[in-house]
Amino acid sequence: MRNIWLISIVTISLFCSAARGAEAIKHKFLVMDEGNHKIHYVDQTNPKNDWTLAHKGKGWDMQLLDNNRLLANTNSGWVIYDLKTRKLLEEHSDKALAGRVMSMRWMPDGTKYLLADNKGVTLYKVDKANKIVAQKKYPKLSTPRYVRVTPQGNPIFASSDGITEVCKTDLSIVKRIMIPGGKKSKAFQGGKNAKGNYLMAAGFAGAFYELTPEGKVVKTFTQKTEDMPEGMVNRFYSGFTVLKNGNIICGHWAGHSAKAAQKAYQLLEFDKNGKLVWFWHDAKRAGGALQAIILE
Repeated sequence: MRNIWLISIVTISLFCSAARGAEAIKHKFLVMDEGNHKIHYVDQTNPKNDWTLAHKGKGWDMQLLDNNRLLANTNSGWVIYDLKTRKLLEEHSDKALAGRVMSMRWMPDGTKYLLADNKGVTLYKVDKANKIVAQKKYPKLSTPRYVRVTPQGNPIFASSDGITEVCKTDLSIVKRIMIPGGKKSKAFQGGKNAKGNYLMAAGFAGAFYELTPEGKVVKTFTQKTEDMPEGMVNRFYSGFTVLKNGNIICGHWAGHSAKAAQKAYQLLEFDKNGKLVWFWHDAKRAGGALQAIILE
């Protein structure tokens, strides 16, 4: 009986992509499906345009590049796809990247930052010729997730107990922001806004936070009981994107199994006041969603 209930939730959710009482919002986006190792394109304005790409390797992270190209990490490097044809354009693997590559950012000048799980956290800086020019291991940190870049150009990455901003030249630590809820929460992504406050998708803390440089929480975005039908859960907040209007779209992961997505909305959108204004849920098509790239 419970399975029938979960299936009915999924069916309803596919058509109810706006939060209760909110005006319908429609997005065009790419979603990284960790449960099935696929990348999906979703066009809510015209579903006939939708497609799915089987990703080469167990990718976690992706980035939109110029000329309609999509970058995605692999265990030992990265691949680049042509979004129009969905063909593989480039593949790079490097044995010198010790450990599993979890995430990467490609800068406009060709510099790349790669974050690897190498019995801890290791950050690599790679030049435009794909040569490793700097690397640093952070032995006191564990469980690396996403790496991003602050408005000042410094890499910022997430690990189990919080987020860490490091200097873009020598990769030394500039700032550590601890995660509310402690190490068991396992932060997933960090960022920094124009005001200088830090942003954090806080994993098992089940929330997205804005924090001051001193680590004080000034905003908390999370699903409330009234946001979810009975049987749905609020579990793990993964990769996030800040939209032009200030809204936050955050991946919501419920487990490694593709079936785990039946009980959790896979993408969540909050407005500036923390109100849930949109969600995406298609457990038949996708498993746990780690992040979305909004294309409109």
